Amino acid sequence: MNIPIFPTCISVSAIALFCVLTTISKGETYVWQSESDFPDTFELAPGDKVIIKPGTYHDVSTQFVGGGDLQQQVIVEAEEAGSVKFLGRSGFGVNGNYITLSGLVFDGRPENFDSSPKQFLDDNVGPLSDPKSMGGPPSYNGMVVFSENSTGCRLTNSFFSNFDRSYDDYPKGMNYIMLRGFENEIDHCTFEHKRSLNATIFIKPDPGKEAGPSVERNHYIHHNYFGERNYVGKNGWETIRISDSSKQDYDLACVIDSNYFYRAILNPGSLSKEKEIISNKSRKNKYINNVFEECDGQITLRHGRDCLVENNWFLGKGSNGATGVRIIGTGHTVKGNVFSDLDGIEYAATLTTMQGGYGIVNNQYEGVEDILIEGNLFLNCAQPINMSFANGRGEDYDSPPRNLSMIGNRILSNESGYPMFVFASDLTTSGVWKGNEYYNSASQESYGDVPSKGWKKKKSLEINLGEPPVDREATGVSF
Repeated sequence: MNIPIFPTCISVSAIALFCVLTTISKGETYVWQSESDFPDTFELAPGDKVIIKPGTYHDVSTQFVGGGDLQQQVIVEAEEAGSVKFLGRSGFGVNGNYITLSGLVFDGRPENFDSSPKQFLDDNVGPLSDPKSMGGPPSYNGMVVFSENSTGCRLTNSFFSNFDRSYDDYPKGMNYIMLRGFENEIDHCTFEHKRSLNATIFIKPDPGKEAGPSVERNHYIHHNYFGERNYVGKNGWETIRISDSSKQDYDLACVIDSNYFYRAILNPGSLSKEKEIISNKSRKNKYINNVFEECDGQITLRHGRDCLVENNWFLGKGSNGATGVRIIGTGHTVKGNVFSDLDGIEYAATLTTMQGGYGIVNNQYEGVEDILIEGNLFLNCAQPINMSFANGRGEDYDSPPRNLSMIGNRILSNESGYPMFVFASDLTTSGVWKGNEYYNSASQESYGDVPSKGWKKKKSLEINLGEPPVDREATGVSF
């Protein structure tokens, strides 16, 4: 047997101190079981654990600071996942490193909660008093706020529903989650019935406190369930918003992966209301392997550059207003997506590129340039492709796309009410155009502006969609 031999230069007292520090570094366990246990600020050390006993807690708000490291992370969790419910003005701040929140419930639904779809026409506010929520965030930022000082933190297996304060408190609405910092993660959470203006998850860099535009944030949002959102106005009701117009040049490099969106926007029959389920306003983000079922909204690449939209499924299933992807900006790739039974038209066509102005970095429409659209499947969509849709912002913003490539896309349709192709100009003079196929079984007169090259009309066409990239059961909370 090998017996470790300490170097003679290390004293016995030093060895003893090392053993003590090793024991301390394993962390403390704290048990919270009453509202008085929740302080305004609570400092955590590596390896600490906070266990919250089952129960309902009113008007609690704690800022967690300090935290752990890669080897010894910190956990704040319900003793039994789903057994800890918060009401009133409740929420948490995450202002440290490697802190995980798990198993929490923010459910403001009263017993007589009405989940039926509601239509709302105003731009900025929603009827939160019908029904009145039993809880809401302690600030505009949301129930869980990751600060600019947070790194490697996580929100997991937690439930959020109808947790909205009155607009008397927050005239400009409120978020559910505010995400700043670096390399933070949100996974296996359920979000539904948000009834207020602003995003469910808002990823917002803070230029005054964080690093500059070229430093990637690398947040990871995956395996969450985004359910029905019944009250939706005209603009500002996104499910996920990544940055804003003033910081569209930030390389956030976030990954939105394997989430399930079910009726995340419900706007039957209207193009005038919010159409952005995901609003991209930064650079180098990836949207992969997500499913959008019966959603009257789209992934909108509103600002920013060099984003990837790959292997997402958009399933309309008869929803009146369902759409797919809208492209603005440069360097984007839209690849390997499935679009099925979507009836959106014009700027909400299944796949839309907007006219824009080149070199634009304000809140207008930047020109569309260096775009790859490859290997996408379109099945029975009312208006599969609308390239160079006019945005009505004037002649400075009416330039068509440049260097747009379409490779290996397939369209099969039985729709006859709208043209399959809308091209405001011939875009095939640049880029690569090859291997695309189309066929309409209902009306041979409904093809519209078929591109001059790269697309082949078939006498028949079969499309086997296969299986979606993620199941509903694989997303959201475990309880």
